[in-house]
Amino acid sequence: MKVYVVMGETGEYSDRRVWVSKVTTEERRAKELVLRCEIHASKILIARTGHYDLTQSLMENGPDENIQPATYTGYTYFYESAEMEGSKDDKG
Repeated sequence: MKVYVVMGETGEYSDRRVWVSKVTTEERRAKELVLRCEIHASKILIARTGHYDLTQSLMENGPDENIQPATYTGYTYFYESAEMEGSKDDKG
């Protein structure tokens, strides 16, 4: 069975952080999640210009409950596909 892993990242080089946000079995849903997370991340970056409480609230109440604090690079979301091992469709 193919799954789609939505991931977020911030930073670069030694301060780069990457995390798994969501996993779904539908590519369409993965694309929607990437878009929702990108839009929500933009709201966080706008709010963090002096509004710590609002930034924390947005981070805690968005589509990505695993979101990490942003670095100066902001956020990027993407998805990758993978075969789920041990699924009924697994031939190996």
